[in-house]
Amino acid sequence: VLCLPPRRRDARIQQPTQSRRRDETMTTVPAARPLLRSLLREARGMTDYNFRSYAIRRVKAGFDSGRNLQGEEAAAALRDGATQLEVLRRQAALGRMYSSGRSVME
Repeated sequence: VLCLPPRRRDARIQQPTQSRRRDETMTTVPAARPLLRSLLREARGMTDYNFRSYAIRRVKAGFDSGRNLQGEEAAAALRDGATQLEVLRRQAALGRMYSSGRSVME
């Protein structure tokens, strides 16, 4: 009689749950990576050293804190990140229009 061992049956039962979690993560990862790159690119484009270092630190901390989010929480965090990208773009444009002198740190 061919019979599967109990571990294999258990693994088959648990597999949809694991794949569902993987699918939720996989839908947010492709959307999060370009957002992270865009935020960092805009942050590095800031002209003032203090604003630039603050923006880079803030972007990295935000993505670290949202690393384990899934489902609707992750989608809400991505929407918030997109609005933060727009704010960062406006700040960078203002910084280029009204630039100040070089900082001692630069």
